[in-house]
Amino acid sequence: MGYRVLGDTIVMRLEIGEEIMSAIANVCDKEHVTAATIMGIGATGHVKFGAGNEIEGNYEVTEINEKMEILNLTGDVSLKDGKCMPHVHIIVAGQGGKTIFGGHLEEGTIFSTADIFIRKLDGVLNKKLYPECYPGHSWWLLDV
Repeated sequence: MGYRVLGDTIVMRLEIGEEIMSAIANVCDKEHVTAATIMGIGATGHVKFGAGNEIEGNYEVTEINEKMEILNLTGDVSLKDGKCMPHVHIIVAGQGGKTIFGGHLEEGTIFSTADIFIRKLDGVLNKKLYPECYPGHSWWLLDV
């Protein structure tokens, strides 16, 4: 992984085999990021993402192990118990762009490369546990 800071933005390039969420968290910790927005593109060979099922009141996780283009990677960075907590959503497309998947990124491994931009915001954003904001579940949400 390589990265550099340009003004208020951290520009990252991930390489083959690197894990997206841990790379973002590591750079944010190193650069003392306390609030930020995230965007990116690239390609993944493994992705695990989740989404809430409002009808059944649960959280469903999907795992895909094949080369997929990252059409959009977007999210935020805040602090939970003083530690960096990236919250990232991903949209990926299968070969030929015929199959589209997306949701809350749990983990993802880079297939070839990824370009990720972390725009630092002034101030601090914290996560707060909101009980029962989703039927039967508590969620860590921005405390604004």
